[in-house]
Amino acid sequence: MILVAAPLVGAAQVQDSRRNQNMNKGTRNLITVAIACVLVLCFVASIFIGGYNNLVTQDESAKNQWSQVQTQYQRRSDVAEQLVASASAGMQEEIAVFKVLRDQAAALSGTFKKDEYGQPIIPEGEDARKLEESIANFDQALINAIAFTADNPEMFSGDLISDLMVQLEGGENRVSNARRDYNNSVTAYRMATRRFPAVLFATIFGFNANRYPYFQADEGAQSAPSITFPTPNTR
Repeated sequence: MILVAAPLVGAAQVQDSRRNQNMNKGTRNLITVAIACVLVLCFVASIFIGGYNNLVTQDESAKNQWSQVQTQYQRRSDVAEQLVASASAGMQEEIAVFKVLRDQAAALSGTFKKDEYGQPIIPEGEDARKLEESIANFDQALINAIAFTADNPEMFSGDLISDLMVQLEGGENRVSNARRDYNNSVTAYRMATRRFPAVLFATIFGFNANRYPYFQADEGAQSAPSITFPTPNTR
């Protein structure tokens, strides 16, 4: 009986060993699959996070460039108000052309809006149209004031005119550069929101490709503007 049982015990041990090997192999396979799934999830998450962060970066870049545009236009308005103050000094009554310029400078400054945190808001829709209109009105008023100053040199000092032209020329260059940089940032934002797979993230998180409008030049901006004088001889 002992001799018969020995082979049976050996066979059972072999079966147990094989069973354990199969179980270990199955466990290793499960671990391999789990690791592969984790790696895939990490890869997908990295794409997801990277895409979202890129959209946030482009969005903030557009807002930052817009703040530069607003800063330069505000600076331009300040120069205009300095012109009004200097040109009107010593006069009993403000000349009409300078009054219009002062009013338009104030109107332009009031067109730029900020949020509850004091950050500039990029205008959209009707607000963008109103801003373009305010800029056009201010530009025309500024042109009128410059022309009136140049046509009546006996009323103003030569230093006032030369200093004015230097400041306006520098201001125009800064405004032009700020508008160009803003438009470039809007292009980068729109491209980022329309490319695949970022377009998926943009749709999920509400990054509208057309959220920020381009700052376009007015029609006829390449030609010389007309000069009009609202009651220029009124003193």
